Amino acid sequence: LETKQRAHKKILILKPFLDDRFKASNRIVSKKKKAEKFEPDDSMPAHPIQDEVEFIRLILKEEPDVLGIDEAQFFGLWLGPALLELRNAKGLEIYIAGLDLDAWAKPFGPMPEILAYSDDIQKFTANCFKCGQDARFTQKIGGSSEKIQIGAEDLYEARCEYCWTPPA
Repeated sequence: LETKQRAHKKILILKPFLDDRFKASNRIVSKKKKAEKFEPDDSMPAHPIQDEVEFIRLILKEEPDVLGIDEAQFFGLWLGPALLELRNAKGLEIYIAGLDLDAWAKPFGPMPEILAYSDDIQKFTANCFKCGQDARFTQKIGGSSEKIQIGAEDLYEARCEYCWTPPA
């Protein structure tokens, strides 16, 4: 999205209200290439939203050229159809980041529908915390058995298919 910013495009970044890791409610959380752990990213502000009404209201108010959505898996099932409608009605350029699978390796939230509507999909992997291989699974290592529990290295690790085990 930084290249879109340099091209003088109006960018709006949204994130789920419940993502309050590191007390960074108005920032995305990322891991730089050489960093050891996730931390708040100040490169662009993010607007935390709670529901579809707030989502539409903010887009109509800001009128962005480019929409970025972080942690899309935590939004409701309304997100996929809303994004499709925005793209078709307004020609909005949309970039989405999110986990396609939860810690049980099941499709996560609105991500299956979002992936189905996407024109271009780039899947990235992390490095497995145990063996270093490409990791596309999330290992829940602490906390409860709740499906949605916000955390970072204290609750989750990236794992490859050989090192991942389903949570209890």
